[in-house]
Amino acid sequence: MLRSRSVLTLLAVCMSLLGLRWLLASPATPQAVCAAPSCQYAPVLLKAPPPTPTPTPPPPTATPTLPVPTATPTPPPPTATPPAMAPTCDLPVSANVPNTPIQIVDVDKRAEQVLLHNVSAQTVDLSGWWICSITGHQLHAVLSGQLAPGQLLNVPSQAGVPIWNNTSTDPAALFNRQGVQISYRVQ
Repeated sequence: MLRSRSVLTLLAVCMSLLGLRWLLASPATPQAVCAAPSCQYAPVLLKAPPPTPTPTPPPPTATPTLPVPTATPTPPPPTATPPAMAPTCDLPVSANVPNTPIQIVDVDKRAEQVLLHNVSAQTVDLSGWWICSITGHQLHAVLSGQLAPGQLLNVPSQAGVPIWNNTSTDPAALFNRQGVQISYRVQ
């Protein structure tokens, strides 16, 4: 009996170290804890501590990625872009220019108007371009706006007085805003 008591004591110590409780029940009171030497038998009932809940991460959820709308830039209304250089009709002029992307197709000297044509496949921004009467070195007009492919533009004189020589040839030249000659027309 001594040996079984020491085994039980050892078992009780080990179980308490592991956090387990043991219950000894006597025949008269099966639910009572029996620690007295008068217990006739000692069935061991092991009761494990309640399980410690292990946090389980929630399963990943698919969060739909919605596109973030971006603001569509609204271009400012067209305004006259100042020329890169001051318009002047004292620049060197050549009759051998490509006449593209804009070509002078007519000079109506009596009406003081110059007709331009976009001969390219692209819209051309004419802001800051200018037209000159070559014979008198006079400024006909400073241009603004855009000219679509194939579009014609009739440009009236901005000089305020007649500048075209109606009795002899008076070539016209078109310059871009950097002062590069683009077109030439003798009329």
